[in-house]
Amino acid sequence: RGLTEVPEGIPVDATEIYLHHNSITTIGPNDFSKFTYLSYLWLNNNNISIIHKDAFLKSSTLTTLELHFNYFRKIDDDAFSGLINLHSLYLYHNELEEMPIFRISTLEVLYLSGNEIRTIPDGALDGLVQLKTLRLSISKFESLLNLRSSTLESLT
Repeated sequence: RGLTEVPEGIPVDATEIYLHHNSITTIGPNDFSKFTYLSYLWLNNNNISIIHKDAFLKSSTLTTLELHFNYFRKIDDDAFSGLINLHSLYLYHNELEEMPIFRISTLEVLYLSGNEIRTIPDGALDGLVQLKTLRLSISKFESLLNLRSSTLESLT
């Protein structure tokens, strides 16, 4: 508790990293690049507002990423590149004003509830060919006209 950045000294063979409930503000380009077995990462309940575009470039084993209750206003479309095995992404209760265009073909669960998102840009979900669950409740949508997905089983 009380960490302001990702600490050094985490074993490189870690499969799960718990860094929730700290004061981390940024996810840098090399913060998680050395963890070749990492499958689950908890970064929720921090003060994160910036994800470097290469932050997860070498995180191909990550399957679950928890980033809820942080301070994201915008996430670059490339922020999650490298997450080729990600199944679950939790971004609820941030301050996102626009939905990123996700290019994660393995993603099955996406939580975006409780953000400031008003519209979904064309193509935002096109790359989510495995998406089954999408949570958008408590958002400020003006329109969901651009929401298209052939695999979606649950939308709330």
